[in-house]
Amino acid sequence: METGARFCHRCETEIPAARVKALPQTQLCVKCSEETGGELRITASQRNYAKGKSLKKNYGDVDVRFERKPLPIKVVRSTHDE
Repeated sequence: METGARFCHRCETEIPAARVKALPQTQLCVKCSEETGGELRITASQRNYAKGKSLKKNYGDVDVRFERKPLPIKVVRSTHDE
């Protein structure tokens, strides 16, 4: 398990230890996660256990998939552009 500090991939601030403990796969700090609408796309679908050509629906488990969203680049306005 990782023990060192982890930094946000978007703004490079340190991610709080409580967030890393709760979400070990996290790559964003709380602020960036809120700005981007979260870093994971979660989809769920019911698994059908009916026989091949049967019209009967025998739903059982739910398949849950987690896909990481592409991280948007944070635009930082530099002071020399003014």
